[in-house]
Amino acid sequence: MKARRVKHLEPTATLADNAERLVRVRLDELCGFVPAVLDPAQVTELHDMRIAAKRLRYVLEVTSAPCFGPYAKTAGKRAKELQDLLGEIHDCDIQLPRVEALLGLRVAMSDVVNGERGLTNPLMATPEPRKAQWAYLDQAWTDADEAYAQYEKIPRPSAEDQAGEDGIKRFYDEKVDAVRRFHEADVKLIACQMTMDLFEYKMDDMIEGPALGGAASYIEVATKSDINLYI
Repeated sequence: MKARRVKHLEPTATLADNAERLVRVRLDELCGFVPAVLDPAQVTELHDMRIAAKRLRYVLEVTSAPCFGPYAKTAGKRAKELQDLLGEIHDCDIQLPRVEALLGLRVAMSDVVNGERGLTNPLMATPEPRKAQWAYLDQAWTDADEAYAQYEKIPRPSAEDQAGEDGIKRFYDEKVDAVRRFHEADVKLIACQMTMDLFEYKMDDMIEGPALGGAASYIEVATKSDINLYI
């Protein structure tokens, strides 16, 4: 399933503001599968919802500490729980046709060998775990929907206020420290000239350390390096 495009990201906006846009799009993408997934026969939609839950989880895990605070970390855990649950349902959807084919083969063999079916096999119970998992999903989504309705009524601070000045400063200090450690390890950082021109950044806007260059500069260094990371 192709991810929805996140529009209106602003290079000059705060990290928290852009992260909020990402979360909103990924959350809307996830919720967009309701009510389709409340029909247990919608196998494709259930699988696509699992992918959407994974995307939301990753965004929350990356942005919770610097942008939103503990509540986003908890939301990330809930997204993972939903992803795991949908994953178990998907595993059943993948295995059920194979199990049914195997049972059909064994029944046919039993008919030939014994002249009768008389087949008792624990694999016959395989559809039951999927029914149980889907029932859990149905109830969990109903509970979450009711909780979210209550949550929407609560006044809450902005993402930047939630993180606070200390959280933003800590995030910045971590990045400065990372660049310092890169230099100690003899890592060469190259800021893309075209990207900086596009966003109207200058070297004075950068953390001290990166060199300025284009694709040719990067390729020249990359071909002589053991490890490269292009972001």
